[in-house]
Amino acid sequence: GTSAVWAAQRVPDHHISAVANSFVIREIDTKSNDFMYSSNIFKVAQRAGFWHPSKGKLDFLPTFAPMRAHSIYSTRRVWRIFSLAAPSVKLPGHTDAFGNDYPFSVPVDKPLTESDLMRYNRDHYEGSEFDMTKGVAGGPFGDPARFDVYPTDGMNMKEALSGSYERAISMFRTSYSFVACARKNLESDLLSMLWFGQYEPSASSYVPVYVNGNPAPALTRGNLFKFNDRIPYWNYLVVGNYASRFYTFTIGDIRSLQ
Repeated sequence: GTSAVWAAQRVPDHHISAVANSFVIREIDTKSNDFMYSSNIFKVAQRAGFWHPSKGKLDFLPTFAPMRAHSIYSTRRVWRIFSLAAPSVKLPGHTDAFGNDYPFSVPVDKPLTESDLMRYNRDHYEGSEFDMTKGVAGGPFGDPARFDVYPTDGMNMKEALSGSYERAISMFRTSYSFVACARKNLESDLLSMLWFGQYEPSASSYVPVYVNGNPAPALTRGNLFKFNDRIPYWNYLVVGNYASRFYTFTIGDIRSLQ
């Protein structure tokens, strides 16, 4: 059989948290109302040899998260979101495998708008020390795309994984992204909506999709394996494909249209 293990932590108002292919919930306080967890969470951890009560509180992240070959794949994006939303906190860009320098959430420096969150989705660390449009890897025109390594030409996987690139928030292999807008004090979900974007956020536009309405037909059609210029995804992909080859010259026009 299988055992289901999950946990959730409540966040205070005006805070932001970031989850980037790794858990961010840490020590579980059984006496706090800020946590919900399955009834078997401690039993499963003990049975698997991941944790014992003698170790103190169960730390959800190192107990249940697999160790990544390159932890910055996750931790760097968490740092980036925190640094954009709360630069005054001044968190370090370099941390250990579990991001022990980072809190679960940080208070934002100012209220965030939908446009702020769209901008975060489109980010490649521009302007930071990890800017993916800079350096040899970006080529002569600052292409921020980085492709996954694969053992070839006699390389084994260990050798292939001995180095790494930054993992951007905006990625060319993105199918879709969205910004969800909750509506306060409404008796119905009539105006609840998503700002929905297909393909890589930096190359796409966000359109409003109301939860209680019928989405545009073009957003409900399409195939990832067959080009169709009547589908927004494929048009954004074409833009991203050509524009990234000359990124420093094209991104300004793209942003003005967005």
